[in-house]
Amino acid sequence: MNLDGSELTTIVSGIIDPHHIALDVAGGQIYWTDRNAAKIQRANLDGSGVTDLVTGSPEPIGISLDVVTGTMYWTDQWAFKIQKANLDGSGETDRVAATPLGIALDIEGGQMYWTDFDAQVRRAKLNGTEMEDLVASDPLGNSPWGIALDVGSGHIYWTDLVSKRIQRAEFDGSGVMTLFAGFPESDPFGIALDVFAGLMYWTDFFTDEIFRANFDGSGVTTLVTGLFSPLGIALDVDAGHIYFAAGEPPQPPHPVPEPTIFALTCLGFAGLGIVWCRKNV
Repeated sequence: MNLDGSELTTIVSGIIDPHHIALDVAGGQIYWTDRNAAKIQRANLDGSGVTDLVTGSPEPIGISLDVVTGTMYWTDQWAFKIQKANLDGSGETDRVAATPLGIALDIEGGQMYWTDFDAQVRRAKLNGTEMEDLVASDPLGNSPWGIALDVGSGHIYWTDLVSKRIQRAEFDGSGVMTLFAGFPESDPFGIALDVFAGLMYWTDFFTDEIFRANFDGSGVTTLVTGLFSPLGIALDVDAGHIYFAAGEPPQPPHPVPEPTIFALTCLGFAGLGIVWCRKNV
C-alpha cells in the first residue's frame, strides 16, 4: 500500500494468529509472534522462507530485535515473563518476570521498555535487572498496549486500548502527555515511529484503520480504511514501507466449517505494511 492506500499485497498466508511484528531491514527479514500457535516465526521481506524460530511459548505477544547482537526479545502474557533468544531461536533465556504486552528496546541505553497488563509502563536492564515502574495508571480505566521509543529525544510512546489514547512520557516516566485522545469508538493498538520525519503511525483494530500524525499529535491523517482488526505495525523508512498485521473481513456463511486462516500482507508505503488476513466462516 502506498501512502494513498493503494497497492496492498499479501506477503505471507496461512498463519494462525500473527500479533506483533519486528523488522531486520539490513538482514531482509520480518519477525512476528503467533499468539494462538504459540510460536515466533520469521520470513524474508517478500514473504518467502517462512521459518519457525521458537515453539511452545504459551502466548507470545510483543517482539523487538537487537540486530547488533543478533538477539530478539519477546513478551509472553501467559508465561508471565519477557524472554530472549538468538535471532535463529536458539539460546532461549528468561529476562523478567512480569505480565508484559508490548516491548521496545533502547540498545544504546541498555534498557527494555514494556507495557504491562496491570496498566503500567515499565523498564529494566536488558539483562533483566533493575526493573522500574515508570507510568502507573488505574487498571479499570487504562490498558497500555503498543509501545515505541524515540531514543534520540528520550521519549516513550504508547497506545491505550481502554482510554483510547496515545500518550508520551520521558524515559524516566515523567512528563506524561496525551497526544491523541481517540474517538468514542476506537482502539489504538500497534504504534511505530518515523523519528526522522517526526511522525507516528498506529493501527486501530476497532475502526479497522491505520492513522498517522505528527509527534505532538497534530495533523491526524487516515491512511487506510476498510481493514479488519489491524494490530502490529512496523516501518522500513528507507524503503518507504509500512508492515502491519490485519485480518480478512468475515466471509458469508459456508455450509462446511473451515478453519480460521491468517495471512501477512505487505503494504507499499513510504510505509509498507504487513497485514494478517483472517478468514472466518
